[in-house]
Amino acid sequence: DGPLEVDGALSQLVPRDLPAKDRAAAVLKNGDAIERAAISALQTSGDRARSVLDALATGDGSLEPLIEPKESADLAAAHARIREMTSRLEPRIVTLVRHPDAAMRTTAIAILARSSSDAAADAVISAADDPNENVARVAIAALGSVGSASGSASDPARAASRGRAVTAVAHVLEKSDNWAMRVLAAEALGRLGSAGAGESTTRALSEAAAKDSYALVREAALKALASYDMPRARDLAQRMTTSDPEPRVRDTARAIVGAR
Repeated sequence: DGPLEVDGALSQLVPRDLPAKDRAAAVLKNGDAIERAAISALQTSGDRARSVLDALATGDGSLEPLIEPKESADLAAAHARIREMTSRLEPRIVTLVRHPDAAMRTTAIAILARSSSDAAADAVISAADDPNENVARVAIAALGSVGSASGSASDPARAASRGRAVTAVAHVLEKSDNWAMRVLAAEALGRLGSAGAGESTTRALSEAAAKDSYALVREAALKALASYDMPRARDLAQRMTTSDPEPRVRDTARAIVGAR
């Protein structure tokens, strides 16, 4: 019996030329065998592991090229089974966030970003300072949704995940030498603020809007603040209509002051 190759298992158990409804039925019938093959592959951390990540990465409930993420009545049960499988694979996927290959780290982060678990959130948070810029970009963009994937926004565990995400992203906004990364961090903080991240998010954005050396970062921070706390953004924007040295930023500030 031995470990199955993922591609071979999928080809044998779920022929690709079947109609979508029949492929979904085959995934349900053979889900345990597919899952065993995926577990075996992820333990290798090589090309076999990459094939599992690629199959799961295109969307929630996907198992490409067999089951696409697009929702439909025919695929609903298969999507649920794949989500269940992905959840059980998650501890192994978490370890790949520190894999030597940057592309594998990026794909692992994209999958974990859909999870609501603390372990997945912490793995994505840890990648915000990845030495590879592309990996860090994916992580920072994903952090905007940490702690809000499902459930109550006031749940203590979810709030704790958001707090850790805010700390990591605010550090990028304050310390990164790359202005584009700071813009991305400001946008992520705006999403975290909308999810209820609180005062620490507002402080970081207000500081960046008022003091960052790059106009596009100041503008992004002001817009991000306005996306969830218009009164605070309007107060700050009122000052920036005359204090900011960049006409573009002053125009954005005036638009926020005049917004209803």
